[in-house]
Amino acid sequence: MSDKDEWRETRREANRMGRFGLGWILAIVGVVAVIVVGVWVFKVATSDVRGQGDAERTKNAAPNRIAQQEGFHDRFQGILRLDRQINDAKIAWDVDPDDLTLRTNYNGLVSNCQTAVGEYNAQTNKFTAEEFRDAELPAEINMNDPLTDCKPDPIPTTTTGATR
Repeated sequence: MSDKDEWRETRREANRMGRFGLGWILAIVGVVAVIVVGVWVFKVATSDVRGQGDAERTKNAAPNRIAQQEGFHDRFQGILRLDRQINDAKIAWDVDPDDLTLRTNYNGLVSNCQTAVGEYNAQTNKFTAEEFRDAELPAEINMNDPLTDCKPDPIPTTTTGATR
């Protein structure tokens, strides 16, 4: 066998080995691609169930429970405080109806109170909050209740019928 023949044989063997190696590389890449696509399809197929489960876990987590329960109390007490401040602001404005600062303060308190009521009522229907409102707190703020209506209390009349 001559050097030329030996060289050709070596080259044929190298080509065979290269094709063999390339075949294995393509097979491995194909298997990995199938696994990656399969994992992705599985994640997509189970995403709704996983999402619901993750949401329940988030809702029932201790920090959420505590924050929501405390938040309901804070919001409700804030509404009561704002309603009392509206009464005081209206009395001050009635004393000096031409004072723009008193009128602005009164209107600002009414607006803040209405915003607080809206936030409380919205919270009572939120997924992560609704279950953690204490039973002693209202399910929704009653805008007809003088304690939470964001309006000044009516001026009481005396027994003779005169107003103050």
